[in-house]
This record gives sequence, structure tokens and C-alpha cells, in this order.
Amino acid sequence: MSFFKRWIGLIAIFGLCFTGCSHVRQMRMSKAEQNNYMREHKLTRLPRADVPIVINNRVIAWLEYFQGSGRKHYKRYLARSGKYHDMMMKILDEEEVPRDLFYIAMIESGFNTTARSHANAVGTWQFIRATGRRYGLRVDGWVDERRDAKKATRAAARFLKDLHDEFGDWYLAFAGYNAGEGRVRRAIKRSGSKDFWTIAKNRRLLRAETRDYVP
Repeated sequence: MSFFKRWIGLIAIFGLCFTGCSHVRQMRMSKAEQNNYMREHKLTRLPRADVPIVINNRVIAWLEYFQGSGRKHYKRYLARSGKYHDMMMKILDEEEVPRDLFYIAMIESGFNTTARSHANAVGTWQFIRATGRRYGLRVDGWVDERRDAKKATRAAARFLKDLHDEFGDWYLAFAGYNAGEGRVRRAIKRSGSKDFWTIAKNRRLLRAETRDYVP
């Protein structure tokens, strides 16, 4: 299967929150309408993914965005990703985590090693200083290894693996990567659920950015 076709399928998992969640409108389809949409767009025959794919109204909203006004972002990040694909896949294999985690770097930075967020998260995988150091990245006045795509990929793989070990679910692991482990722990406790989609229905438990991060 070609890299491009695989990426098309995996877009059903992830949404680029940093492009602006606010202009992706909430879909309000019935289950029957969702099933019709999936048949019309051949979403029942997606490429096999390492992380289970869920199709629901919020995922469909992001599919519509990336086929419409967000297509320019999609094309730019896809073109840039080729530089890092083989290296990152090798590290993900070595760390024994799903290869699909490659696309977290796309969500976080569009594969831009110089990216910096409003929260001062830096690099391809958008580590904040404390988390980067926790996972072995040197961050000081001389060196910032968060910008080292190879070292940061290994750190991100280990961080995501730890999140999955704790929460037992990749969607919750992704939410923890975006929002922090503590916030997800509190959301689980307050909701009484370990299902991301159930938790995400309550706007008080997770920020809008995190609720859109998975779809």
C-alpha cells in the first residue's frame, strides 16, 4: 500500500488542532446518515491501521475540513513528512509502539523542527521543557534537543508508550500527550469512564483542543 493511501486512511484518526479547531463545524448526523456517509466515501474499506479507527460525527467533521478549506495544510505537511518518515518509523519499531504514532508529529508541528507553541512547546513533537527533560532530552542555554527530530522521536515514543501503559487505550494516551496525564486522570475519575468519546462529550472535563485532538 502506498504511503499516500495509508495517510488518507489515517486522517480518520487524527485532526490537526494547531490549524484551528474553531472553524471545524460540529456535524449532526444520525447513525443511519453516518453509515450512508461511510459508504459514499468508501470509509468501510480504509487501509489497515495499527490504532483502531472510529468514525463518528466529529471525525467526519475533520474529514470534511481536510477535503475542503484545510486541504492546503494537508498537502504541505504530507510533502514535508517524507524527510522524516523512514527514520521515525525505524524508531517506533525499535520502541515497539504503533507506526501510526508517526502522525502525532504531523498534528503537533507539521513536521517542523523549529515549531514553537504558545505554551513554549518546541520541536517536531512539541515537548515542553519539563517533559522533554523527563524523557532524556537536553534542554539548556546551549542545546535544545527537542529540535533534534531523531532524539525527540525516541522520547515521544517512550512518553506515548507510558501513557498507553497507564490508561490502557491509545485515544486516552493521545489526549494525555496533548493535555497532560493529570488532566486525563481527573477526567477519568470525574466521568467514571475510560472511553475517550464518552469523556469528550462533557466540555468541562477536557479543553476543546484536546476534544478535537483525537478525531
